[in-house]
Amino acid sequence: MFYANLCHQKLLNAGYYDEEGQFDVSEEVCIVINNMEYVRRALKPLHNELELEPIVAAIEQAEGDRAADKCRAAFQALLHNADEDVVHKILTIIAGLSEKALGPLIDYLDSNLRTLYESLMKVNFYRTLEAVWRVVLQELMLTARNNLGVRAGGLLPAAVLVAGRAAGVSSTRRTRALSLKSLHSLPYQDLDRLLKLHKADTADLIELYCLHRLDEQQRQIQAATAPFGTLTVRLSYNAAAECLCVDDKIEICKTLIT
Repeated sequence: MFYANLCHQKLLNAGYYDEEGQFDVSEEVCIVINNMEYVRRALKPLHNELELEPIVAAIEQAEGDRAADKCRAAFQALLHNADEDVVHKILTIIAGLSEKALGPLIDYLDSNLRTLYESLMKVNFYRTLEAVWRVVLQELMLTARNNLGVRAGGLLPAAVLVAGRAAGVSSTRRTRALSLKSLHSLPYQDLDRLLKLHKADTADLIELYCLHRLDEQQRQIQAATAPFGTLTVRLSYNAAAECLCVDDKIEICKTLIT
């Protein structure tokens, strides 16, 4: 943590986090980020390098199981917290790095949107915005799907910032923004649903799944396709016995189903 804080302070002193002025994305910043990651990885083998288990075994023999468990838990918590802190520092730097790297792109979008706004008929301008918005949503969806299971970093906030510009959202020209109906299109709703599922807790995901199955069952009942509901079972086929097995308990022989 000392090294991570030292790197963070070095960038702070160099003006990396200043709102005003320009801090170019440089090789030095990338080296700092990589070095912090090397430090984080160096934490993983500490458990073995410090020979924790023999120490815990000695404590257990001298002080008992409870003292040994407390010692092991304290050490593991220390490593976990250090890992989390270093990752947080890295993500903080990456967030700023992404925004600064996308600065020229945002300026480019603003400049071109301003030209389109001033040159196109109003209806054609909004058609152009809607087309750009669809492309942006497709790219965001692709990025989200390719990074499922990956801890969120600075890329997504920066991408949302670009998306806002592409949608025509501007503090100086509110009249050139897309309507909420156009913004909240079906692709947008799909992306929003995916991101919410991606960051949801396990308990919430289980609840959402059960509610989805309940809604599906109720729709089938209302449509009279399954008035008594549905039952989901697990099937497997035993080729040697030529049987279908249901949960390894009920067997339907091939002669019965033919």
